[in-house]
Amino acid sequence: MPYDIRSEVLPEQLTAVITGTVPLAEVGLWLPIAYDEVFAALTRQGIEPVGPPFARYDLLGDRFVMEAGAPIAGQVVPEGRVVPGSLPSGPVAITT
Repeated sequence: MPYDIRSEVLPEQLTAVITGTVPLAEVGLWLPIAYDEVFAALTRQGIEPVGPPFARYDLLGDRFVMEAGAPIAGQVVPEGRVVPGSLPSGPVAITT
């Protein structure tokens, strides 16, 4: 299946995120729980996401340092594990 890949330069994007250090075997369990918490906090605060959820990670030995969240137009108030974050500006490759 061919993919349409394009390059863009995106501005900094505010986010609401949860971070954690997760063993590789637990990533598939951790992400849905993190997304549920982020979207529940956004709903309680009346904040609409401005794009799809995302995950960023760095491999650290046999664990991933994960960040899961959603892009938002303003600031989220910290709530439980949900905190404000941002995606940096810069060049990206986009595909679907």
